[in-house]
Amino acid sequence: MVVTLVVQTQPPKIMSSRARDVSVNVYVDCTAKGEPFPLIKWVLPDGSQMKPTQFIGSRIFIFPNGTLYIKNVNPSDSGRYECSATNPVGFAKRTVQMDVRQEAPGPWKGLYQQHSVTATYGSTVFLHCPESVGSHREFLWILPNGTALNPGMKLRRFIHYLGNGTLHITQPGVIDKGVYRCLAKNVAGQAEKRYALEPGQKPQIRSTASTMKISFGQTLNMPCNADDFFSILYLIYEIISLYIFIYSTV
Repeated sequence: MVVTLVVQTQPPKIMSSRARDVSVNVYVDCTAKGEPFPLIKWVLPDGSQMKPTQFIGSRIFIFPNGTLYIKNVNPSDSGRYECSATNPVGFAKRTVQMDVRQEAPGPWKGLYQQHSVTATYGSTVFLHCPESVGSHREFLWILPNGTALNPGMKLRRFIHYLGNGTLHITQPGVIDKGVYRCLAKNVAGQAEKRYALEPGQKPQIRSTASTMKISFGQTLNMPCNADDFFSILYLIYEIISLYIFIYSTV
């Protein structure tokens, strides 16, 4: 009796679909078939090599079927991913170029427009970092003297609120003149908003009270001299309430 043994071999073949994005987690398929069953290996952008059931840190994992899983994907995960399937008969390879993009904090609404905000003398001023595109933003305020205010910090009359990047200035005065910079950043980049503060000081009358006698028919001259940073035009129209002008520049 003659027994004929037929050994069937088949080179590896990768059967894969496109990458799947589930929320912020990414699955990249690399399932393969062949006889004998092929060995699957992934090469990451940094040159690291991974096999099924292997972890790198707590974010990257290879499932037993060869699917690459990346948790909380971010722009640093961008790059070339290479999946290979090998058995004694042959070799197959699949290359995936992953480009992870996240919107930068800008452009801000009205970033390239000039704004004016007024506040009466002795009041409170709020400087805002407007809503921006993107998430997970971090805000930082730079005062005219170079001092940096992180969210939640308070320095004398300055408060940088948590969350929305608002700067609170209590009773701004002449010494607060200068450019205030708000920096917003996330993993994709950085944007900047600037406010130039031009405060003045409360008008003061130089003349002192006095008694004047005048005869009927004579001309009465009553001087009213004032010290102020603004012109006499402002003194005429804004003698009761001094204004602080704030405008933003890029």
